[in-house]
Amino acid sequence: MMNLTVEDCALPPVDELDLEDKWVLSRLNKLIRDVTANLDSYELGVASANVYDFIWDIYCDWYIELTKTRLTGEDARSKENAQQVLCYVGSRCWPCCIRSCRLSPRRSGRRCPQRRLPDDLSLARGKDGI
Repeated sequence: MMNLTVEDCALPPVDELDLEDKWVLSRLNKLIRDVTANLDSYELGVASANVYDFIWDIYCDWYIELTKTRLTGEDARSKENAQQVLCYVGSRCWPCCIRSCRLSPRRSGRRCPQRRLPDDLSLARGKDGI
């Protein structure tokens, strides 16, 4: 994430998204719906497990691996789109990571960045966000 060259985390137009972009955004929308329902039901452990599973199993294990060829490729438009989606999804998961950074800032050797919660956690582009 530190090596991204995009200025903002806005999503590219839907017609420019690759299949893996649409997939991770639909999974993000499902995560948002599930975590919202978990929090409404006071299921904090389930909510945190869902976020953890998404970050490691979907975002890190699959999406970042699927986009590595685009990020190092020659197609500038595809590279920028992949970076924008990486940044967008990461920024939506960031509020869940603030707590752990605040609890142990010395462990990482640096201060926690100041970030505010996103105003809107939904994509609102249809049933699955696309």
